[in-house]
Amino acid sequence: MITIPDIVARGQQFGLERQDEMLQTFTGREIAIQQRPAFWSFTIPVVPRSGTEAKQWRAVMVQLANPANSFEATPPGYRGTLYSQQGGSAISADGANLGTELAYNGADASAQVFRAGEYFSVNGELKIATADSTADGSGAGTVEFEPALRNPTPDGDPIETLAPVASFRLVAPAGGWSLSPNRIHSFTLNAVETY
Repeated sequence: MITIPDIVARGQQFGLERQDEMLQTFTGREIAIQQRPAFWSFTIPVVPRSGTEAKQWRAVMVQLANPANSFEATPPGYRGTLYSQQGGSAISADGANLGTELAYNGADASAQVFRAGEYFSVNGELKIATADSTADGSGAGTVEFEPALRNPTPDGDPIETLAPVASFRLVAPAGGWSLSPNRIHSFTLNAVETY
């Protein structure tokens, strides 16, 4: 895992990629067939750098040109769930989970833990809540999300809500940068989730 410098972006394109195929049955009904699990992708033009910062980015980009190397990143510009920003208790998976619902426990009693559109990571996977979720009086609840879990989440696995991450690798063209006449370097991270 390569450690990258803090990303200061000039903009971003971030989203969930699906490669599902629609098949039609004899009755005319359509069924979605998942070709591979959904994955996150992003393109981020990093604010131009010079001097020491440019050297750090050049070293990272050369390492990431090797498709076997990856890095962890939080969705660009994301600052955590409102619950985590307000100092809510740590939460963890409750029981083995698979699919697009996750049971959790350890939250503050009756607190709104997730709002639709907030990110979290669990079991090394980045997710986005698709509905609000409020814990019950004992701090337990269920959150609905996308994309579906790729692997069962172990009981007690921590759920990261403040700085959720996923592992990414660069896609072509990778490992390059541009240099302006005044020695200002421009870098673009064009990456896909790796798992």
